[in-house]
Amino acid sequence: MTDMTISAIPCYRWGDPKALVAAFRMSFGAAHAERGFRPHRHTYAEVFWIERGRCRHHTAAGERVLLAGDLTFIRPHDVHAGDSVDGAGFTAVNIVLPHNGHRHLRRRYRFPVAAWPWWDGPTPRTYHLPPEELRVLRNLVEGQRPGDEGLFSRDALVLAVVRAALTSDQDHRAAEAPAWLLAGLRDGDGLLGGVPALARSCGCGVAHLNRTVRRHFGTTASDLLNRLRLDHGARLLRLSSAPVAQVAVACGFSNLSWFHRAFRSRFSTTPRRYRCLPRVWGGR
Repeated sequence: MTDMTISAIPCYRWGDPKALVAAFRMSFGAAHAERGFRPHRHTYAEVFWIERGRCRHHTAAGERVLLAGDLTFIRPHDVHAGDSVDGAGFTAVNIVLPHNGHRHLRRRYRFPVAAWPWWDGPTPRTYHLPPEELRVLRNLVEGQRPGDEGLFSRDALVLAVVRAALTSDQDHRAAEAPAWLLAGLRDGDGLLGGVPALARSCGCGVAHLNRTVRRHFGTTASDLLNRLRLDHGARLLRLSSAPVAQVAVACGFSNLSWFHRAFRSRFSTTPRRYRCLPRVWGGR
């Protein structure tokens, strides 16, 4: 993120108080004047997905490379920016909600806070959608007609995006990542044994593994493994009655306190409370 004070960063405000939702497509890159979008914030929530190309997305937590199919939920307090990777350009579809619209939806449909994509955690949530899900969302956006500002139209569009997120695999990018890396990530021993074990499972060195993971997932191999371990732990909590300590060990966490801290950081709740949350559309 560019070194700027908050007061110096542009803040975009909701322009039309009559509109309840707005959706639009923007392209950045070699064929356009803009290479990306500069650091900014909003008075409203938004969600966007990459339709074509790759975007280097900057937030307060660092940067992440977003690929075609990546869906990111931006909260009103988030400062973010994006630029093209290797100057190839990218196209994004953006949906913006009015003031507190995301909170009204969560309360209306009784979503648990930990499952809500616009959560209160440390970083914006990003999910990855397969091509068929992207086509559904694209058709919904393109089918919006002038005057479709009612609650039903707004809710139908936004809830379709939320449902796509909650039924997706956040870290599955088979269309882009090499087969040897995906095979290694599916290897239980590599998942539990840490980065060195994952590198051995993939048949490469640690440095090459880290470069490949950062290129395709926008994070380090260690952070990716921790996310996969915690996601596995969340599934075990849902699908079994095993004690939390046993779930922690099954996910590769030898220290129960470490597991609790990491789980709360990722899901904004404790493992025990997560297990008691109502299920939402098959989401975690």
